[in-house]
This record gives sequence, C-alpha cells and structure tokens, in this order.
Amino acid sequence: MVRELIMWERKIWLSTNSPEINLQKLTEERKAILNKLHIIDNYCRVQDSLNSFYNKIGKPRNEREQVLLKAIIEDPLLRTTSNFQTFTSECIYYNIYGLYTSITGDLLNCFQSIVKTIELFEKYPRILELKLNHYTFSLSNHILYSIKLQRYEEANISIQKLKNIYHKLPPHKIDVKNKILCQIYTHETYFSLETASFKTGFLLIPKIEKQWANLYPDGRSLHKVKLMFNITLIFFCNSRYTQSLLWLNKILNESDKHNNRGLNNFCRILNLLIHYELGNYDLLEYEVKNTYRYFSKKEGLYLFEKALINFFNKISRNRNGQKSTEVFKALLHEISNVEKNSKENETLQYFDFFSWIESKIQNRSFAGIVREKTKLVGSNGS
Repeated sequence: MVRELIMWERKIWLSTNSPEINLQKLTEERKAILNKLHIIDNYCRVQDSLNSFYNKIGKPRNEREQVLLKAIIEDPLLRTTSNFQTFTSECIYYNIYGLYTSITGDLLNCFQSIVKTIELFEKYPRILELKLNHYTFSLSNHILYSIKLQRYEEANISIQKLKNIYHKLPPHKIDVKNKILCQIYTHETYFSLETASFKTGFLLIPKIEKQWANLYPDGRSLHKVKLMFNITLIFFCNSRYTQSLLWLNKILNESDKHNNRGLNNFCRILNLLIHYELGNYDLLEYEVKNTYRYFSKKEGLYLFEKALINFFNKISRNRNGQKSTEVFKALLHEISNVEKNSKENETLQYFDFFSWIESKIQNRSFAGIVREKTKLVGSNGS
C-alpha cells in the first residue's frame, strides 16, 4: 500500500512538475520500500520451502531428508536478525524457527519462538485485528507446546484468549468463529489426553459431535484431523474401541487431504491395536497385510513400527498365544531400547505404547497405568 502511494505521488509530480515534491526523497523512499519488500520476499521463500518440506515429509527419517532440511535452515538470510525492518519480516523469521524447531523436536526453543510471535502481535493491536487468522494460529501453537512442556496454566490462558476472540466476533463471521471453535475443541481434547483426564475428554465429545458439520466444512483442515485423532484416542482410553475404530476410519479415509506422514503412519499402527482389543483376530491378519503393503511404499520404516507390525503378525497367526503375557514381555524387551533413539520419537509422541504393553503384562487398564505415570511426572516436576 505504501509503495502504491509513493508511486501515485510520483505520477502527480510528473504530470504537474510541482516544486513542492522532493523527487530525491521520493526516490529514496521508493528504494527503501523496495528493499523491505525484497527482504520479506526472501523470508517468504525460505518459509515456503520449509512448509513444503514439512507438508511432504514431516520429520526427516533418513540422511537425504536431513540434508534437505539443513539446506533450508542454513540460508544466509537467517544468520542475522538485522533484517528486521518490518513487522512481517520479523514475524516470518519467528515462524520459520518455530516450525524448524518443531520438526527437530526442540520443544523449548519452538515454544520461545511462538511466544515471540504472540508478543509481536499483541504489541500492535491494529495488525492483530487485520491478521487475526495468523494470531489465532500462533495461539494454537502456544497451547500445543505449553501442554507438551506441561505448562498447563499458560495453556489455559491461551485457550481463554481463543474463547474471548470467538465470543467477540460478530455473527456474520460464522466461518471464522467455527474455525476458532474447532481449534478450541482440538486443544481441550488434547489437554484431557495429556493430563490423563480421559473422562473429561469423553464428556466433551457429544458437544463436539453436535457441531461437527460446521467445523471446517471442507474437511481439509489439519486442525479438524487432529481433533478427529484426539477423539479416537479418548474413546480408546475409555475402552470404547468400536467408537474409536469408527473415528480412526474417518481419518484414514481422509488421509489424502491432510498428507501428514507421521500421523498417517501412526494411525495404521493404532488400527492394529484397536482390532486386537476388539478381538477381531481374523480381520487383524488381513489388516497386518494391508499395513505391510502400506509401509512398503513408504521410505524409512522405524524399528519401533517394524517391531509392532511383526508382533501383530505373529499373534494374528498364533491364536493360542494372543492373550499370553509372555508375548507382551518379549515385545517390551525388543523395544526397550527404542525410546532412547530420538529418531523413533515421532511414533512415540502420538501414543504411550509402553503403558499399553505394561497393561497387558499386569492385566490392568491402560488408562489406569497412564494416570499413575502422569501423576508421578507431575509430582517429580513440582
């Protein structure tokens, strides 16, 4: 807009040759603005490359993908913050590092980048109003990483900010309101899972189902997919396996729309767990073959994923050993060192497989073991 005004002022000068207009000043201002736009364009180029990498690959699983990611983040533009001449360039810079540290699993630095983005928006309320979608997206990321870092009070503050925005928006902004509502439900259900408040999450579901059709009607939002995933896990943690499978199938049927490799891969594994819990042993053997076929087309199967698929393949063929604690002890032994490998964390971040295996060995509920561990972590952190 500023560039257009200067060009308009220049045209007036050319048509009138008015002595009141300083041509040199106009030229300098135009150069300064073009330089700022050039910097913003370069930041956008890096951001687009990183977004493309994340959408197609997610977290790198091999050396080639690591090299691609490194090439993006080592762009000379990112070596200094002296290029912060505009709100936009600074905001994009924080977004780049927020996404990069998210990909690499550096939770604290990711969280700090998100905080800087939010502080920048709240420093300029007028820009916040104009870029409300960007601001609510940043709030959503802040909630997510606050929960991951067990900073629950901060998460609740940002959830309340989203709710305040939702209630203040006028009725004719219904599409924006519904998108924000989807974000709120996504975070509330995720909060219930991470704090092992499974009954609280379960009680949220009927309210969500009533408004489901209005939440991102096109169904292409990753937020909506994550909400579906949270509902799937809440049903699983409440031993409602039929409902859990129903929601999982919705995710699998829409996997081509969100293209999140890590989530898609995990859902294939979770599918096997649910069929096992339902006692669908004949179908389990068929699903194992489908899962093998799915991963054979993918690059870089994790050891953890391979161990679990092999495990379900064995028990689907050996009916006598399906409930034996010994087969689960053997699985636990096989994967005991996997958690130490940071590359395997992508699979482990979605679900507590170790607690599920322990529940079978101890003949206890999965939810009960997770609640115990959550309380223990909380007491150690306090």
